[in-house]
Amino acid sequence: MRDEGPSGGPGAGQIVTFYSFKGGTGRTMALANVAWILAANGKQVLIADWDLESPGLHRFFQPFMHPEVSEKPGIVDFIRRYEWAAVDFMARDDSAPRAAMARLIGEHVSQVSDYAAPVSWRFPGEGAIDFLTPGKQGDGVYENTLSALDWDTLYDDLDGGDFFDVLRAYLKTAYDYVLIDSRTGLSDIADICTIHLPDMVVDCFTLSTQGIEGAARMAKRIQSHTLRDITILPVPMRIDHSQHASMVAGLQLAELLFDGLPAGMSQPQRERYWAEIAVPYSPPYAYEETLAAFSDRPGSADSLLPAYERLTAWITGHTVSALPPLDEWLRARTRLRFARTALPGPPEVFLDFGPQDRPWAEWIAAVLAKTGIYARLAGEEPTGAADHEALTRVVAVASEFYFSRLDARDFLFAERPELLICVTDTRIPPEWSSEVPIISLAGLSEAEAGKRLIDRLGGGWSPEHEPVTGAMRYPGGGHDPIA
Repeated sequence: MRDEGPSGGPGAGQIVTFYSFKGGTGRTMALANVAWILAANGKQVLIADWDLESPGLHRFFQPFMHPEVSEKPGIVDFIRRYEWAAVDFMARDDSAPRAAMARLIGEHVSQVSDYAAPVSWRFPGEGAIDFLTPGKQGDGVYENTLSALDWDTLYDDLDGGDFFDVLRAYLKTAYDYVLIDSRTGLSDIADICTIHLPDMVVDCFTLSTQGIEGAARMAKRIQSHTLRDITILPVPMRIDHSQHASMVAGLQLAELLFDGLPAGMSQPQRERYWAEIAVPYSPPYAYEETLAAFSDRPGSADSLLPAYERLTAWITGHTVSALPPLDEWLRARTRLRFARTALPGPPEVFLDFGPQDRPWAEWIAAVLAKTGIYARLAGEEPTGAADHEALTRVVAVASEFYFSRLDARDFLFAERPELLICVTDTRIPPEWSSEVPIISLAGLSEAEAGKRLIDRLGGGWSPEHEPVTGAMRYPGGGHDPIA
């Protein structure tokens, strides 16, 4: 959390709601990726799962949060506890001055950070993501608590309007960006997310007639029910370019029904917006919740990542427009955390190495990641749920640098790794060579080294896997790519 907004003044943060009239638009995935791009650019971000009936935002960040995050109290508990406090306060003195009620609201709102769970990733600068959960799941209490919320009573009798006004001001001071995943359709909950709290609404829709009309109706509802100037960004989602005629007709209808939106643009600017903003359909993302920051290779024109970068640019007024480069080995390895497999995968490994051999360790981790093996590098801090699991194999990147860290006594008593990967023609101490299996990559081309490594450590390999070369340099100096 921060003390000042991105422009330097208190309350300068932005609250952005992601809304869709119907489900199945990819709204939640868009929010998750925009949040990651913002945090990777040094922004402090709060993501809030306000789709209270069917929450799912946490799944996009599960690899980086504690496994029991769904058991953490959240939005429902936060609002319900305010209701209890307000009812108790009014029962004790229903003639109390407004200032006393304002203090009660302020004290309660200041506790909202207690309901947020951090996303564990080392973002650049001050970048961070906090996750405001919908509430404790899984034991029936959540459903009972949610059903007990009476939104009319909250607003009419318990100063709910003032409560959300104070919450809005507090969040804008505490974060650079607050991204809210709203409930679909028309409801009291949706109105809180689309009218009461946000500075901007990302109005997501597919190109079905019902989807376009419903999203356009919500845009008009926002414009007619608020005194604040809420920016509305209509965003066509899941666009299938193979159905060209239907796509063109759908986009034309959308531009017609969203006439004049986004507001505050010249006609050429608005034409540019509509030409850039559509998010394509990508079949691989239909099977599991994953972040394009890790699933898409940088520079892939037909992937989802460029679409989310363009969306981020329009949300931020083009102050943030790209995901900063990520080491290829780290991207490929982290992608494994999102994978859902039918059968248990191969064991994870821990790579030990000397500092001078880090390029080798990163290359090895990238090769193993392509085959489904997660390799954790020595010196890395735990970054999420995956790191709580036991790493079953210890593998050493062996060179003269690795062995120079050990003195003669260490050679005799140090805990042996399960495998030595020799990357130079170094001499293996006799105390180790008789006990530890060895494979040598010294002098091999990249293709030969990659295949030898994969054959020894297991994992799946197929010509369909993308090559490691082209994204990072092979430390051994060979130039033929792994096929």
